[in-house]
Amino acid sequence: MLSALESIDFHLCTTIQPYWNPALRSSSVIKGCQTIESEKSPRKKRLNILSFGVLLESMSNGLDILRLTGWFVGFLPVFTYAEIHYRIPFFKGFLYRKQPEIIFDTPHRIQSDDLPVLLMIKDADRYPVKLLDVTVTIKSPVSGKALAEKSWNEMIDISQKWFVRIFNLDVRSWKDERILVECRAIFQIRNQTVTVKNDNYRTVSHADFSVFIDSEPLPAPEGWIWGDLHCHSSWTEDQVEFGVPANAIEPIALPMGISFCALAEHSYDLDDLEGTWTERDPNFPKWKNSRETIRNLNARSSNFRIIAGEEVSTDSGAGKNVHMVVLNDDRYYPGEGDALEKSLAKPSELYYGKILESVPEKALVFAAHPYADPPFFHEIGLKRGAWNYWDSHRKLDGLQFMNGIMDGEYERGKHEWIRQLLRGRHSYVYAGNDSHGNFNRYRQIYMPMFCMNEKSTQKFGEHRTGIKASLTENVDNLTARLKTGQVISTDGPFANISIQDSTGREFNIGKNAGTPKSISVQAISSRYFGNLRQIRLFLGDLEHEREILYRTISSLSAYNRKTITIPLENLPIYGYFRAEVETNQNKIALTNPIWFGQKTLVTSPENSNRDRSDG
Repeated sequence: MLSALESIDFHLCTTIQPYWNPALRSSSVIKGCQTIESEKSPRKKRLNILSFGVLLESMSNGLDILRLTGWFVGFLPVFTYAEIHYRIPFFKGFLYRKQPEIIFDTPHRIQSDDLPVLLMIKDADRYPVKLLDVTVTIKSPVSGKALAEKSWNEMIDISQKWFVRIFNLDVRSWKDERILVECRAIFQIRNQTVTVKNDNYRTVSHADFSVFIDSEPLPAPEGWIWGDLHCHSSWTEDQVEFGVPANAIEPIALPMGISFCALAEHSYDLDDLEGTWTERDPNFPKWKNSRETIRNLNARSSNFRIIAGEEVSTDSGAGKNVHMVVLNDDRYYPGEGDALEKSLAKPSELYYGKILESVPEKALVFAAHPYADPPFFHEIGLKRGAWNYWDSHRKLDGLQFMNGIMDGEYERGKHEWIRQLLRGRHSYVYAGNDSHGNFNRYRQIYMPMFCMNEKSTQKFGEHRTGIKASLTENVDNLTARLKTGQVISTDGPFANISIQDSTGREFNIGKNAGTPKSISVQAISSRYFGNLRQIRLFLGDLEHEREILYRTISSLSAYNRKTITIPLENLPIYGYFRAEVETNQNKIALTNPIWFGQKTLVTSPENSNRDRSDG
């Protein structure tokens, strides 16, 4: 741990680093046992700043004071779970507590008879506690009255960094109902008895968890499974955020109907020296440990798969930091541009195209939340930007603009995806939530060291990727299926399309149908996600680079399952079909396209070395 004179809180209770600019960084960047050349020149040595007083003197020109002010005022928000043990010298802030983080969590929806309740305790190695008792109460969401209660007398001394315990409640009596769940734990902390309700964060509501007990499974036909392709575990751990240990994900995910997930850990966290967030270990023990642990978890499980991955902070090619998820790759890719580990406002070590040239064919790679507009201060202090519409590469499988919240980012992402499709790119949509362990509630630091915020978005498993696969698939086979594009993305219903040609052959999502004669559209929903409201079938005309609404099927309010076959005529020479399904609960599903005909992608000169068509 950094001492008070070695760290100053900088990024929403994060650390102003002890180095104003870091020491040498080699022009070659280590990736496991291999290297790839960095496009950045070696950096000069800078003077280490060893005290707060020296740091303040170095800021005397006023520019750095302005930057500092910008960090304290503008760098928000940051994801859950939120660290509370950060302070500047001589000032701890209101969030600081001499206790470990104590956090309860539950799924937001389950389709099983037992409700898993997670208790996670972090940093008890610094602040040991004794767990005396846990009580979970089920309440009515209408009256707030207690409906059932269960207690566990645990009596456990807890002194490790990560402690996780799952408590299961029988909830068969509340099928198709919403319940409130209150979690209380009694601890002995420094010879005092302390009761914690739902969490021990300051300035948050400690409100009961809202859970829906569903009698129906997630809507899908036989043979389809669901996953979350962007989430974080405890290997993503830095000054302001952390996830849940990987072994706690399966017991929460399976009752939700989730069969796989991708742990896209931050690149700048995976190279950390144990016990720090700013020092790099050239042997990468954290990265190696994550891969070994995931392999062991997959070997022990028969019905849940974890895809090991990395969310790489990478240079967009214009000096901006963007995020790219690389899954099922045996190498580590560095990316510290927006890590705040050494300095402000620097680009990442590697350009995304250079990384893509290095990834193996078995890897799945997509742009993470590609068209989210970074806040103004993030642009300045983190050099964050959005992916460029022109960015492309044959190994960039697609985009993840379904990211746990349906707002402007989703609409911009879909718009840019369509523009890419109309240029002839075979680009796919993948869904995830960028959750950092939050299964029911998103807790975040809102004002540095002073207050936190809560939301009900970006919860694990809410935005889902659906794929036709078996639960017995190994990770390589599962990733290969995801790369074919026979994938749908949704926050509720199921949608699928298939095309039949003149010979009767059938073509699925991600394929090229040649000369199509008819198309079948399938939509499925459930009571929880709402009855079907509308099915929209879109035709992409690649000859004229325009997309039109080919057919709308509405007046479906009485249905939660619909399959229709539509004859196709007057089609362009080459193009694609895709479908969207919407329910009366405003839940949406997107299919990836089925292409027909052929088109070679035409690129602008400055992008001719990047843009390649596989269409």
